[in-house]
Amino acid sequence: MDQAMTLRVRERAYHIWAARGGDPDKNWLEAETEILQLTTPQAAPTSAPKKVRGARNRKSVAPAKIG
Repeated sequence: MDQAMTLRVRERAYHIWAARGGDPDKNWLEAETEILQLTTPQAAPTSAPKKVRGARNRKSVAPAKIG
């Protein structure tokens, strides 16, 4: 972890501790998790495939007889 990230986690862990006390190691892990979630790009949620125009269910029609 680079120095800037460590500083951000340290500050967040301090704020967690100041707000509710608790175990410093747990506060550090919580702060680290929060910071990493904010800085890591999340994958876009997958949605149902888009319908292709004209791909509706159509009744099949038998070809007309000639002759």
